[in-house]
Formats: sequence, structure tokens, C-alpha cells
Amino acid sequence: MLIIIKNIPLGLSKPILEDLLKTTVADTFWFGKGRVMDVHMVQAENRRGKVIEYHCVAMIEPEAAAKRVIRILTGRLIFGVRLKVSEYVVRSWCNDRRQAGKYLHLAREKRVRDRRRHLRINSRYS
Repeated sequence: MLIIIKNIPLGLSKPILEDLLKTTVADTFWFGKGRVMDVHMVQAENRRGKVIEYHCVAMIEPEAAAKRVIRILTGRLIFGVRLKVSEYVVRSWCNDRRQAGKYLHLAREKRVRDRRRHLRINSRYS
């Protein structure tokens, strides 16, 4: 299962985050052993190229271990920032409920202003 950790502080590097995830997923008597398969750091830049947010996408197996990580890390205070952890959902047009039937009128709805922030997402290797 993929999880996303949003708005992580700049001082939280990839090795520190990997250690945090591995200790959270560690073997417990009731839940069994989980594994951190991959950790990928990304940064969001505005139109001027200024980095404004850091995020982390991690793959954790099995799903029960990932849900346990979400429950444990959500709201934890690290470097003065509360972590926001949730399941990362890969969106696809084929499972968009507005494509069929009763929600079709919502797809045609035009909003007064655009809510997108037009951010550029890049990998962060540190």
C-alpha cells in the first residue's frame, strides 16, 4: 500500500524518515512483521521555482502494517510540525464517478475561479 506524508519539514531527510518508518513498522506480537519497500521524497515548487512543500511517498507491505503506520504517525510532532499521513490513491479517469450517469452534470460544471495551485513536482534525493 502506498502512503503519503504531507508537508514534512526541511530538516527531515530521507534516511531519518526511512528509520522512522522502519521503527513504526517493526515486528509486533499482534500484527506481524511489515516491510518498508520504497521511500520517495518529492518537493513542490511554485511558478517562480521556489520550493514551498516537501512530501514523501512510501510503499509499505502488507496493507495492515501500512494502516498501522497511518494511525501511529498521523498528528505526531516532528521538528515542530505535525505530520499528515494518509493513503496515497492513484487516480484514473476510468474510475471517476463523474464519467457516468447521475454525476455527469458535475463534470460540466464551470467554477468561477480555478482552485489549482499550478505546482511543479520534482524528486528530492536528500
